[in-house]
Amino acid sequence: MSDFIGSLKRLLSEITNGAVKLGNFYKTENLPSEQGEFVIVDFALGDFGDGFIVLSEDLAKTLGNEMLRIFQLTVDNLNDDLVLSTIGEAINQSVNGAVQENAEQFGMIPSVSVGAAQVVTAEALKEKVSGLSFIEVEGGLWFCVPNKLSSILLMGYSDVSERADAVSSEVEKTSASVMQENDVEDVTFPQLRPEGDIQPLPRNLELLLDVKVNVSVELGRSRVSIKDLLSLGSGSIITLDKLAGEPVDILVNGKPIAKGEVVVIDESFGVRILDIIAPKERLKAEL
Repeated sequence: MSDFIGSLKRLLSEITNGAVKLGNFYKTENLPSEQGEFVIVDFALGDFGDGFIVLSEDLAKTLGNEMLRIFQLTVDNLNDDLVLSTIGEAINQSVNGAVQENAEQFGMIPSVSVGAAQVVTAEALKEKVSGLSFIEVEGGLWFCVPNKLSSILLMGYSDVSERADAVSSEVEKTSASVMQENDVEDVTFPQLRPEGDIQPLPRNLELLLDVKVNVSVELGRSRVSIKDLLSLGSGSIITLDKLAGEPVDILVNGKPIAKGEVVVIDESFGVRILDIIAPKERLKAEL
């Protein structure tokens, strides 16, 4: 039987080399009442209507950390543009792959539209998904979709019931019948690990090739008092902590990755890379 949710979970796990673990428990339920942040990605499948894929703060950070591991970066702030772009790309690739694999579940291959990832609070999330069916998947992943799409996604799962719509009387209150399946045991395959200290790049490198990052060059820094700052005016000079001719820092999304020297190309400034900072040193660098 086709299974869009199962395919989406598998694809997300493959993208992160098994780091994202999602269970097999499905139900329609009210949104969690605990406070915190969530990452949501809006999507639409053909004529089935618009919905949201919701990730808990912990799952979003796990996904972001695995995707950004090749850059030796760590996800601390979900509001970072690079983090959200990376998470959004992972969801986009997985949703499109799951739709292609499970066209029979929708009776066709519906057009797919996946929006950008964004961070919302629990209160804002409840407003966004009001009137939608809420499908919970263990592991911090949820679907908020119209009732028509919910019944299709949940078809074949046991212990599933449609939640009553508390907002709009237009939404029909239904319940899905309990379906018994044959005794089938889940097969768990051991995760393959390279021998020795070899650390190959993750298979999901291609997913990051189109992600845009901000590259900046830092000439130097200076620490001044509020008094000195207020006295600055046109023509004032600030002495930086870099010596003349000393290499400048090249940053990617605020993280130092290399040293370089400033050059002039035609009428524009440029920077020539002199040295790439080792990955271990990047993590130790303090800006």
